[in-house]
Amino acid sequence: MSERPRITPEMLERERAQIGVPVPRLQPHVEVATKDAIRHWAQGIGDRNAFWTDEERAGSSLWHGVVAPPTMVLAMDRNIVRARGFRGIHGWHLRTSFEWSDVIRRDRGLNGRSTVESIEEVESRYAGGTAYDQVIRTDLHDRDDGRIVCVARSLIRRFEREAGQRTAKYERTPHRYTDDELAEIDAAYQREEIRGPLPRFFEDVRVGDALPEIVRGPLTMMDCVAFVIAWGGAYIYAHGFAWDFLRKHPGVFPRNAVNVPDSPERTHWSDEFAREIGAPAAFDYGPQRIAWCGTLITNWMGDDGRLAALMVQLLRPNYHGDTLRISGTVTAIDPRDRRVTIGLAGLNQQGETVVDGTADAVLPSRSSPSPT
Repeated sequence: MSERPRITPEMLERERAQIGVPVPRLQPHVEVATKDAIRHWAQGIGDRNAFWTDEERAGSSLWHGVVAPPTMVLAMDRNIVRARGFRGIHGWHLRTSFEWSDVIRRDRGLNGRSTVESIEEVESRYAGGTAYDQVIRTDLHDRDDGRIVCVARSLIRRFEREAGQRTAKYERTPHRYTDDELAEIDAAYQREEIRGPLPRFFEDVRVGDALPEIVRGPLTMMDCVAFVIAWGGAYIYAHGFAWDFLRKHPGVFPRNAVNVPDSPERTHWSDEFAREIGAPAAFDYGPQRIAWCGTLITNWMGDDGRLAALMVQLLRPNYHGDTLRISGTVTAIDPRDRRVTIGLAGLNQQGETVVDGTADAVLPSRSSPSPT
């Protein structure tokens, strides 16, 4: 097997020269927010809110028609969480923030423009010393009128795969569930609270209010397959398409156990490859977990609310077999624009915080129902 690429001074100089230069846009997995694409996204992230697919209910909302879950922007531009450059160097997705100025209406398309905003050297115990934090900004414009609908920023940590393998920071024993534990998880799914058409008015919200918790898991390969069908993946190509991509981007596919170039995304389904970067088992997709946090907020705010901002930090891997309980608390209220700020966190079955962040929701008012 050939030696894996290293981060050299020449590589760093080449990548830093690309700061501010538009990143070539990959073919989006979803060009237009069609009825089918919205349904696939909702199903792929486990969002059972019928608002996304029920035309009659959506038509009676303040939006007067079907809109998409706001996190579907992740499927409408693959550059949002795509590691750029640093050929053959591992990319670990650590954080993404979004600011939305509008909802995503059915049958509307988005055009994206991405740039690398910064590359900073950091110390990382997991990476075995030095790593490089790369921030990528993506502006998404409405294809018809050019308005900015969403601005997204992602932090990708770049480090050599062997360094992660040497540190093996996240070793642990898989959790084996009892029938009673599985019955409790089933009950949690049954009682998941979706606000729906009942308005949550701004005047009724108080600092310290707790959002109803949602459960996601135990994570399985089936969950990850369902998600990647909706999201599209960053490096998943079949047969000749894969070889075409490899010729254009040598080294992007690490060799597998039989020396064949294979997708770096197999950390999400291959325990063997996950261990090569220091993880004990395969784990979820970062955008998958981000979308779950979005669902927590949209469940709570109701059909007439609008998710205006979301920032999610991916603090540690969420492995196959893990169960997340995601909760939120109102931390601030701004009456000027009826904006409610929420702190959120997700803990696994061992009590470890694997995700946290903040969100802003704009709510309707009893005196002025429009959430825009």
